[in-house]
Amino acid sequence: NGSVMINFRADHENPCDCRSHSISNDGGTTWSPLYWDPTLIEPVCSGGLLQANDALFFSNPASKTQRVNMTVRRSDDQGHSWTREILVWDKAAAYSVLVPRNAASIGLVFERGTSSPYEYISFAAIPNTF
Repeated sequence: NGSVMINFRADHENPCDCRSHSISNDGGTTWSPLYWDPTLIEPVCSGGLLQANDALFFSNPASKTQRVNMTVRRSDDQGHSWTREILVWDKAAAYSVLVPRNAASIGLVFERGTSSPYEYISFAAIPNTF
């Protein structure tokens, strides 16, 4: 619909150990008040956001206390709800970015490890129909 969403961490104001977002309907000149999304839990970490194939995808370490559980979530209503998710890595994980790939999948680039989230940088192809 032409709107722009920004999704970000804001640990200094975070009331729910979750992500916040704001929407602009005028190309970024003005922004809506912050909305805290309790579905998108996180331990204060970078996350990824991508619109692809009429859906919105979000990635981050899905834990309120640790950088673990790299998860990709899917929204079919422009981020109002996140009804589907897939756990990609259940051990240590940190920053992630989502990238377009093809008609059947999206790409996830993320930091991961077994004892530390900074051991490897990995790529995973994620079916966009999950």
